[in-house]
Amino acid sequence: MDIMRREEILSSIISRQATRNDYGLRVQFEIKNGNLSNLSGALLDYFIISNAEHNMDRLDMVKDSMLQLDDDWLLFFYDHIDRKVLPCTPLPKSCKSILTEDVQGGFNSIENPYT
Repeated sequence: MDIMRREEILSSIISRQATRNDYGLRVQFEIKNGNLSNLSGALLDYFIISNAEHNMDRLDMVKDSMLQLDDDWLLFFYDHIDRKVLPCTPLPKSCKSILTEDVQGGFNSIENPYT
């Protein structure tokens, strides 16, 4: 995936017009090119946008990522395979999730004006 495709995916996700497939593509990109914070954030966003009935897709993505995730995140994702995940669901640690940025913080792409 080239850099233009990544920008296209991220801009569609940020504008909240992304499909579940777009979030899945972001996970695949981060598996190949990202770090732990980016990958856990991409997976978390996929879990938020998908439903519990997509548990087989969720499980496949976690399996693909398991060598890069640490134990806290692996346990979190396996515990939530069959559950609804919301932006306010407590997280094991900060990650680069687009969908939890306003709720939990930790994605410091812009300065927080309230601190």
